[in-house]
Amino acid sequence: MKMKLSVFFIVLLFLFGCISQEKQFEYKNQCLSLTSYSFQGIPKCSSQEDCFNEVEKQLFDFPQDFSFDSTDKLNSYKNNLASSWLYFNKSLVLVKEINQLCQNNNFSVLPKKTNELAFSLEKAFDFTDKANLDSFSFLLLEKDFLDKEEIELIPEENLFDDFILLNLNLNELSTPEINKNSGSYVSRYFTASKKFNEFSSKIGFYSLYLNEFTSTDLIGFYQKDALNLIKSNKFYVPLLKKTFSSVLGFLFDFDDLERSMKILGSMPSNELFFLFGDFSSPKNSVASEFSLLVSKISENKINLAEKNKKLSAEIESNISSISAELDELAFSSLTNFDSNALGFLFEELESNTISQKENSIYEVEDFVFESKEKLFSESAELKSLNEKDYFNEISLGEKTSLLKEINSSILSLGEDVDFYSNDLFDELIILCDSKLELIKDDLTKTDFSEKPWEINSIASKIAVKTSSFEQASKEEKLLYCKEVISLNKTLSLALQDETKFFLESEKSLDSCFDSLERIFYSKNLGVFVDSFYSLKSLKELNLPDSYVSDSCLDLKERIIQYLYSNDKEIIEVNSLFFDSKEFLLKLSVLSKLYSDYFSSKKIIDFTEEFNKISLHFVSDKLSFDFLENSSDELAEL
Repeated sequence: MKMKLSVFFIVLLFLFGCISQEKQFEYKNQCLSLTSYSFQGIPKCSSQEDCFNEVEKQLFDFPQDFSFDSTDKLNSYKNNLASSWLYFNKSLVLVKEINQLCQNNNFSVLPKKTNELAFSLEKAFDFTDKANLDSFSFLLLEKDFLDKEEIELIPEENLFDDFILLNLNLNELSTPEINKNSGSYVSRYFTASKKFNEFSSKIGFYSLYLNEFTSTDLIGFYQKDALNLIKSNKFYVPLLKKTFSSVLGFLFDFDDLERSMKILGSMPSNELFFLFGDFSSPKNSVASEFSLLVSKISENKINLAEKNKKLSAEIESNISSISAELDELAFSSLTNFDSNALGFLFEELESNTISQKENSIYEVEDFVFESKEKLFSESAELKSLNEKDYFNEISLGEKTSLLKEINSSILSLGEDVDFYSNDLFDELIILCDSKLELIKDDLTKTDFSEKPWEINSIASKIAVKTSSFEQASKEEKLLYCKEVISLNKTLSLALQDETKFFLESEKSLDSCFDSLERIFYSKNLGVFVDSFYSLKSLKELNLPDSYVSDSCLDLKERIIQYLYSNDKEIIEVNSLFFDSKEFLLKLSVLSKLYSDYFSSKKIIDFTEEFNKISLHFVSDKLSFDFLENSSDELAEL
């Protein structure tokens, strides 16, 4: 489409008066010449709907995620820009029509067309002003939204950079300074405004109108809570309409047409169209700069939402995996260690490297329980966060920050569980290898030929258990390691002080028999009666105490395992204890998260009572001392 703006000024000369035919011919040729240049940039559209669709297609063809107020203001921007494009297209059509009228020497309708052209151009710039004001309102609303969403809590996120950029733009609007070179959207707008000012100065208009607005002017009274979000409540915006209206008024002053023609002849006749494009074109313009800013903010919002969604799913997956690992660890053969078994190994193996791990928990049972407590706490925290998010009771910044904290805690717990399930025991096994090699060397260097049978028996057991260790599975190795080290400690005591060793052996044997007597009295253990009488016979034969003691301890262990597996009362008590322990764990966590719904005194009382009961349990099972009690005492428990 070929066009030139200044043609309608030439038309005025035809309309205004008595000019010579020579002048008419000159102005006609100039009229045709002024419409001979091409201009491209603003998409063609012939209705408000068409223009709105073009605005969407050219500038906002991307996913958008904004608040209701921001979306409403953005739609207003699109509608005003669409109206601007619509009137600009009407102006181009009128320029083409005027060109055709000039070619045909048909001047009768030129006054009407000229007035329509002036009206359309003024409307185009008017709607451009309105669109630009909408863009500044959008900046203020988005800044308000991100402020309320506590984006400052997540400075590592891209959305925080957008928050800073919005502040920069609004702070620039707060200063009545024309020259802005920050590279921001507002800076781009002021640069285009300066160009328009330079254009107007060519015909004597040197001052750009700098309009003052308040936050209420921009976003309305009902969003006035955003007024305190920036340092100033005043904004300074150069608008085009007033300057453009003055230019039109000057050019339509029929008393000075000759002067107007001289001015128009000295400037590019299509410059006004390019100035309009500098504000409203879909490319390399103020509008395209605003589109980039909107796109960036929306993209970062959507990406953060997806990132949070993915992180939440990862946390849930990790919680499930860690829970399964803890269950596997809880039911592994390692839980069959005596109380403080791992602590015993740490001390005996002198594992400085392992012991330096922060917050190390020596016993499998304790580690599993405390890990489950942490796991349930983080799981409850995640659930609470999701509930608050569903009811819009948590800001985006707080949600993102808490998700990261929960994830960090879960990952740390996962590392501890992996360490406990794999690395810890691998290192202990390596240390056990070294320790048992030293014990074997000591045995070979010690002369047992003149030592009592009991001491030789211990040395033989050490040799057998060491051999078993070498052939055992990973989990069994630590059990054998602990037995070998315990036997070696006993052997060391015996070699140092035989008298003390025999006294200790005698005490141990008496204690074992006393325990068996009590448990046979309180329990129906007919399947073990023969074994018990055989054990008594061994004692009466005056066999070495260590031999009889080993037999007694072996029978005691078999009875314990039998009761754990077959005594209904004990099975029920063990089950109730485990369930109560799990319940207390969850209750403790929930009471912290929802303190308003729980009685702290009742929880404390319940915890104290449970701690008293816990004294009768080892590894979540009734201790042997309590197994000796009667059924009535079990029922009371």
